[in-house]
Amino acid sequence: MNRFLAFATNSIAALAVSTSAMAGVVYTDAANDLHSFYGGQASVLNILSVEVSHTSTHIRFSITTNGQSNLFLNDQFAVALSTDANLNRSNQVPTGRPIFFTSNGGINYYVDTDVHYGGWTWFFSRGATAWSSPAQNGSGSSLAPNYDTNTIDIYVSRSSIGLTADGTFYFDVYSQQRGGTGVGAADALSSSTTTGSPTDPFTTTNALAYATGYPATPTLSLTASDSTLQTG
Repeated sequence: MNRFLAFATNSIAALAVSTSAMAGVVYTDAANDLHSFYGGQASVLNILSVEVSHTSTHIRFSITTNGQSNLFLNDQFAVALSTDANLNRSNQVPTGRPIFFTSNGGINYYVDTDVHYGGWTWFFSRGATAWSSPAQNGSGSSLAPNYDTNTIDIYVSRSSIGLTADGTFYFDVYSQQRGGTGVGAADALSSSTTTGSPTDPFTTTNALAYATGYPATPTLSLTASDSTLQTG
């Protein structure tokens, strides 16, 4: 499929989900914690905030960046999730990048995205001994960038992470530069410490928490000291 057509199809599907999305919880990140290697603070890789909201079927992570995204930039974003529904967790993301997650015993779901290739997503789940093969484009996750507002919306199916009923999950959001398994996180929502050079490892030690409930308004338990709460 033509990558522009794939992008349009995936975006339309994600936007259809967003029309019934509830008001969310906003988690903020420092605006000056991006390494100079990535081209300065006014970069699409600099995460300013993430609004998390949900419907009865999906969870939306709406990422606001400090620069404008488009199809021709090498910008990628990922969401790591840790739930209580599955004890088969991992302390490293499944893509081989030097990104680690030690909160809540590790992660059991991971969504990797690539705006550059027409809004593709890859959804991973942790089995008893290994990560699953990635499910692509709508099979558990989808993506909808908005170039006018510097936002990237990542949608995750609640059924795919075992949270069709009320429950709490822990998470982190990363920006990444394309470049293979040796490239780490450019920025992370959970930390306002400047990340290092592209190959330096990053570990999420203070994951954020979000509680689902439908149709009740979401509640929040924060563990990241640099995040603030706003309700819409």
